[in-house]
Amino acid sequence: MIGIGRLMAGYILAALGFSLLFLGIGFNFWPQIAATVALLCIYALLVDRHGMLAQFRLGIGKMAAAVLTGLVSAAILYFIFVAGKMLAGLIFSFASGEIESIYALKEGVPPWLIVILITLVIAPGEEIFWRAFMQRGLRRRYGIAGIAIGVLAYASVHICSGNPMLIGAALVCGTFWALLYERFQSLWANIASHLLWDLAVFVLWPLA
Repeated sequence: MIGIGRLMAGYILAALGFSLLFLGIGFNFWPQIAATVALLCIYALLVDRHGMLAQFRLGIGKMAAAVLTGLVSAAILYFIFVAGKMLAGLIFSFASGEIESIYALKEGVPPWLIVILITLVIAPGEEIFWRAFMQRGLRRRYGIAGIAIGVLAYASVHICSGNPMLIGAALVCGTFWALLYERFQSLWANIASHLLWDLAVFVLWPLA
């Protein structure tokens, strides 16, 4: 079982990294978030090497099922966000501007670089740290409540963005992927879901 001290240290490291990111302390957003996520993955692998490596073991047949699960779940989550954007626009006058500000982070960054960073680092890395490390550790220690704690931890590191829509999006995504991981216990399904959703939202069919 992962010690609570190691889980807390991981969260503090994530909170610090994301705070620097959203406060604009550092360099370009996309390379910086990739570097932050990579650092979190290295931490998780260092403190729980055997447990983390076990998450990657999967047969070819199960891999195909995991990818399919990821594809279907990513499509479901995307349409949840389409509906959510429409609803938010009706309820909150600031919604459109806040969503636009999220996409403004793409300005000056080549789309191919965003695709590479999402595919190789950001999407898989976030699932490795937040689900395979944090959620797994919290779930074993606190039971079902650990899942909720993990979701709140994931959403809370986005607070420094000062963007209600981004924080809400993190809460929705965090809940969705937490439940997906709890249901299938498959890191690969979560990685596929996160990767495909990120590419859909940020590259292929942006919501702004």
